[in-house]
Amino acid sequence: MARMLRKMARTAAISGSATAASGRVRHRQEAKFAAEAAKTSKGSEPVSTPESELDHQITQLEKLARLKE
Repeated sequence: MARMLRKMARTAAISGSATAASGRVRHRQEAKFAAEAAKTSKGSEPVSTPESELDHQITQLEKLARLKE
């Protein structure tokens, strides 16, 4: 019975340590990605609307169609 309790306690301690470590990693990654997103969203690239992207794609397809003719 004592062995089982020791194994349970050991498993719980290992599980708790792993959970804490993964939580720290996740927190650091979130902070890192948030910082990178803040750097790139400072207006360096114009925001494109879905309509302009669609127009661009249509224009490219029309050019490809003309090449085939």
